[in-house]
Amino acid sequence: MASTNLVFSLSCVSSLICPLYIDKNFVDVVIMMIFGMLGYLCRKFDLNTAAIVLALILDPIGKKNLRRSLALSGGGPGILFSMPVC
Repeated sequence: MASTNLVFSLSCVSSLICPLYIDKNFVDVVIMMIFGMLGYLCRKFDLNTAAIVLALILDPIGKKNLRRSLALSGGGPGILFSMPVC
């Protein structure tokens, strides 16, 4: 039976080699390593990863709608406080 260290080592090596073999693009490996480090730091500092992913997805939508509302008001931030959300 395979030990945990062997399985972990083989999965790390295969996850590094397979993107290079398929696309021959090192950028994919770098992006994978950056997100792996981000996930490690989230776990180390006990951050909620679901909230971070949700914020990354909703951030562009929020920026677009903020620009739209500021453009409608002529640049004044009063439109943000003039009506309740619900």
